[in-house]
Amino acid sequence: MLNACVQRAVQRESQVRVRLLGQSLLLELLLDLLDLLERLLQLLRDLLARLLTRLLDRLLDHLGDLLRAAHLLAELL
Repeated sequence: MLNACVQRAVQRESQVRVRLLGQSLLLELLLDLLDLLERLLQLLRDLLARLLTRLLDRLLDHLGDLLRAAHLLAELL
């Protein structure tokens, strides 16, 4: 009887340790995933900033061309 109680207690302890180990590994994986997501967001932010900067530069260049053309047209009129 005592031996059976000890075996159940040892088995329960083993199950708890396995469950805790599994949860610990899962937590580590989730933290690694969060780190990867953070890096991805930073890369996307940088990419978006570069794209928007290039777009703004092109728009400003185009606007400058239009203003120069309008100035030349005004001089002709």
